[in-house]
Amino acid sequence: MQNDKDILSLLSKGDEGVFKTLYKMHFNMVKYFIINNSGNEQAAKDVFQETLIVLFEKARDHQLELKASIKTIIYSISRNLWLKQLRDNKSEYRLTDYENYFTQEEEDLDEKEREDQKQLTLNKCIIEMGDPCKSLLTQFYYFKKSLIDLMEMFNYNSTDTVKTQKYKCLKRLRSMFNNTI
Repeated sequence: MQNDKDILSLLSKGDEGVFKTLYKMHFNMVKYFIINNSGNEQAAKDVFQETLIVLFEKARDHQLELKASIKTIIYSISRNLWLKQLRDNKSEYRLTDYENYFTQEEEDLDEKEREDQKQLTLNKCIIEMGDPCKSLLTQFYYFKKSLIDLMEMFNYNSTDTVKTQKYKCLKRLRSMFNNTI
């Protein structure tokens, strides 16, 4: 069993034995990943071959630093190559991985829940503000009332007064909202 630095050195020289060793040690990991992600054994062989080529070229050009194990590097390269192939083929796939990844659907749901929670928090803050801010902001943003309409509705002297009051109300609302979340 060779250590990763020795493997990297042999890779950079194009040693055939190291390729066979890497195949024996890591092919099943790549095969498992690809088969569980819309692939088959032949696709796994192709991706593993490409992975070894990428690994060899990076080692040869001294672009590969061992910040992770060779096993992790092989897994990452294979994973990226396979996902790129799936995207290029516009395949429908659902990622099954060793790591705990969220699917896009779960991320979308989480984002929707966060947005819903923010909206509820905002509504609560508006209610707690009381009048005249609650009414002013509701009339302006929800009912789309013009500044002139608001001036008349709230008995302000000018539209500038409405703007100033709206600004103060928004500032207060932001403060309340930021202190709540």
